[in-house]
Amino acid sequence: MLHLNNCISLGKNYEDAISFLKMVFMQKCNPLKQVYTHVTCATDTDQVEKILNNVFNMIITANLNSVSL
Repeated sequence: MLHLNNCISLGKNYEDAISFLKMVFMQKCNPLKQVYTHVTCATDTDQVEKILNNVFNMIITANLNSVSL
């Protein structure tokens, strides 16, 4: 389980904290699944668009692979 103390011990370095959170998240993911990580603010429409494009890419790739294309 992710503890707040682990994040606090990283100090005030934003990049280190983001890297730590990504690492913890990825450790819990199925290694056989394709996972994209994004750091964004939900109000940043450019970032939301990138996320949606990646989701669409994953869906299309999975569908093409399922029919051996």
